[in-house]
Amino acid sequence: MNKKELAAGVVFLILAAVLFTYTTTIPVREGQPAALGAGFYPRLLSIILGILSLLQIKAAVKVTPVPEDCPPPEKKVNFFKTKGALNLLFTLILLILYPFVLQFLGFASAAFLFLVVMIFILTADAKKHLPMIFGLAVILTVVMYVIFKIILRIPFPSGILI
Repeated sequence: MNKKELAAGVVFLILAAVLFTYTTTIPVREGQPAALGAGFYPRLLSIILGILSLLQIKAAVKVTPVPEDCPPPEKKVNFFKTKGALNLLFTLILLILYPFVLQFLGFASAAFLFLVVMIFILTADAKKHLPMIFGLAVILTVVMYVIFKIILRIPFPSGILI
């Protein structure tokens, strides 16, 4: 049994239960089905989180036998000195800065910039793939713009750029 995975599963299960309970307090407009209300999507996500956390708990409790010819485990690596920790730190910084850049530049420009930087950070040998990174960022920005601004008619913050 892996205690860390079990603890993570329990924490996420509790979080899913709290989120689900909170989403039931979101009001629904009169005459509108609850499935179309503002709380539907968060409720769905909390259910998915609950299911995944249950699967995590099941996997953590499951005991896997270790073969006798298995080599001893390697020396533990400090997570905070790995590239993954640096990527996590950059991602958190970008997520914190994004709303401020969004208000200043506007949706399309901020989304494009955010996507380019995130894909560049998370891609191995990103310098070799610059045209693909820019193309993917343009495509994703246009798709988001079309879906939310044109089809769903959700207004976006405008800034000094688009």
